[in-house]
Amino acid sequence: MKKSLKELAHLVGGSAGGDENIAIYGVAKVEEAEQGEITFAASDKFLRMAKKGCASAVIVPLEVQDFPKPFIRIKNPRLAFAHLIGLFHPPGLPDFSGIHPTAVLGRGVKVGSNVSIGPCALVGGGAKIGDNVCICAQVYLGRQVVVGEGSLIHPQVIITDGAILGRDVIIH
Repeated sequence: MKKSLKELAHLVGGSAGGDENIAIYGVAKVEEAEQGEITFAASDKFLRMAKKGCASAVIVPLEVQDFPKPFIRIKNPRLAFAHLIGLFHPPGLPDFSGIHPTAVLGRGVKVGSNVSIGPCALVGGGAKIGDNVCICAQVYLGRQVVVGEGSLIHPQVIITDGAILGRDVIIH
């Protein structure tokens, strides 16, 4: 994934400084950041490290008026960085695909393509599961539940009979 600094600043509610069009491909902590990555520096110690480091951009506190690298100014750099971690490293699918042998599917369940149904999951009769869905371990889906394409249902979630989940839904 590639985002401009300007796009990232907008996403986290900050203001961009320096080259707003610089491409950012990832996030890293200040001492490990490389070209193409953004980091954050919330204290003088880490601001000094960020100036010397290889990160292409830095998220800095509002008090910082100028910085030698492209930057995003924001009230809470740590929180903004956490949001960007979620953007560049979204929750992934488990390392299995298909229907786990311990999963139980009721009568008439329709399963789309590229679906993962984890261990000990129970899917009630007549449920419809869209393409590219991940149902993690120990999930209970009631009868006639519809799960939209691209959705992710985390472990131990209970969804009762007749519920309809839209596309790209994430449930914890």
